[in-house]
Amino acid sequence: MRVQLCVAIALGLNMPSVALAQSDQQKAQNLATCLGGQFPSLCKHEWLTSEERVKVDAAERRANLRTCLTGKFPSLCNHERLTSNELVNVSASERQENLRTCMTGQFPSLCNKSHLTEIERSQVNRAEHDENLRKCMPGSTPAICNHSLLASEQQDQVQAVERRFQSSTLSAQAPPHDLVKSTRETLKKTSKSGEIPA
Repeated sequence: MRVQLCVAIALGLNMPSVALAQSDQQKAQNLATCLGGQFPSLCKHEWLTSEERVKVDAAERRANLRTCLTGKFPSLCNHERLTSNELVNVSASERQENLRTCMTGQFPSLCNKSHLTEIERSQVNRAEHDENLRKCMPGSTPAICNHSLLASEQQDQVQAVERRFQSSTLSAQAPPHDLVKSTRETLKKTSKSGEIPA
């Protein structure tokens, strides 16, 4: 046991430069990741010197601010790392991006209506109504049509379109009357003669 311990210690003492070089390479890669600022969770902050920590903190703040100012990903924005002036600008960006999403009318579940003014809310409701009507009018996909958003005359129109679509679909699936008749006659002849017609 002592011999093995002595060999392990001797080997470790003979190769300090290899272990150090690998450690230096890992530290350099970590520093490069950290200075990118985009992935703070991948940065091993404990490996950084105090001077490097200051630079990394600034890089992380810049990357966070860039993400926040798009307004597109409020959940990815670390609002706690923003200054009061930055927070004002970010809030305006998030509100503007929310309004842009809401005004399409296409994604009601992604629209935060609590961030809208009364006028904007009215415009968004109209956009959602129009988008819903656009989805309803072909009549081909009643499952994505929110019938409750339709006015009574629109409900009547949409139901009529849906019935016509369903009727045309069913008639397209059913063979024409002449085909049914000729098929029956052919089957009668086949069963009488026992031959399969060409």
